[in-house]
Amino acid sequence: MEEPVVSPSSSSLHHRLQFLLHTPPLPWAYAIFWQTTTDHSGAVFLSWSEGHFQPSPNSTSSSSPEDSHSPPLLPDAPLDLEWFYMMSLTQSFASAHGLPGRSFCSGAAVWLTGPDELERYDCQRAKEAKSHGIQTLLCVPTPYGVLELASQQIIPEDWGLVQQVKSVLESDIPNFRNSSSPLPLLEQDVNWRRLGS
Repeated sequence: MEEPVVSPSSSSLHHRLQFLLHTPPLPWAYAIFWQTTTDHSGAVFLSWSEGHFQPSPNSTSSSSPEDSHSPPLLPDAPLDLEWFYMMSLTQSFASAHGLPGRSFCSGAAVWLTGPDELERYDCQRAKEAKSHGIQTLLCVPTPYGVLELASQQIIPEDWGLVQQVKSVLESDIPNFRNSSSPLPLLEQDVNWRRLGS
């Protein structure tokens, strides 16, 4: 009997997301981990598992997305990017749909940089990200979900960073390396291709 792939605990995952956002020099604004879930019919989809928002030094909002699942009322209204992050709490993506779903099903990381790439990519989430001031959007697949990173700055593609992200997410997970279950996303090189473009 195959052992299931074990994802990190919520606390451990939150610390990993904080580590990725607070490690210089890249100016990521948020990290969201979309975890795979199966519904009653057996269909796989990705839903919010954990997230971390790093306020900009110029941020005047006093809200904290980790402390509340509902948008704050004025006058402490979040900034545009923070609003986009908070609204992500309510989203989920069917397998192969949306940016996280496509990244997970293909096993390919997706790195979109600049308003033109975000606009041209055939995905509503990319277009919404652009409308909220995001300049760079990155999705990195793992065996148990997809990490989404976003920045309001242009961050050029860096394949070494993707490997670093994967190693931070996949390290020290009990039974992960010794599991007899298939790990197709771990055992193959990261595929870099433009999905849906």
